[in-house]
Amino acid sequence: MLATLAFLGAVESPHSSLVHETQPDRDGLLRTPGKRHRVVVTGGAGYVGSHTVHALARAGVYDLLVIDNLESGHAEAVPRGVALKVLALDDAIGVAAVLKAFRPHALIDFAAYLDVSHSQNEPEEYVRNNVQNFKHVVRRLGHAVAAAPPGRTAHPATWSPTPAERVAARGSWTPCTPRAAS
Repeated sequence: MLATLAFLGAVESPHSSLVHETQPDRDGLLRTPGKRHRVVVTGGAGYVGSHTVHALARAGVYDLLVIDNLESGHAEAVPRGVALKVLALDDAIGVAAVLKAFRPHALIDFAAYLDVSHSQNEPEEYVRNNVQNFKHVVRRLGHAVAAAPPGRTAHPATWSPTPAERVAARGSWTPCTPRAAS
């Protein structure tokens, strides 16, 4: 883990820097990455993302890496002992290098714009940031981790059936919200 973090700090990008480095706790847990799940949290320096990161850190069983461009997040919101990589998600080379070095088991994405009025005025910017950047990270993630069956996560506790599996199980597809039906 510490070698990985040293590499993450060396990834050159105009929008990238390693703000926090993890420090081993008194039990040396951060030195045993093979026995812990590595989780990347994009947007983890924002309000909701940072609360999730704090909860995961308190659980004490995850090696965490927060990727955030700090456009609306704050480095101070990321708990000590959690690596923070300041990086724009549309930086293909930087994202690929970070994910390849960290080799995460899971991704939690909170990197999104939230202002509804702004989204009405500049929908293209929202699609770029909220949809295209997410797809970009997921594509890069696929190259960085061991292959799992499509639509499933590598960890059985978070597995859910794919939409096709749900349709096959029920015989039809029924949207759960009016928006999903459109």
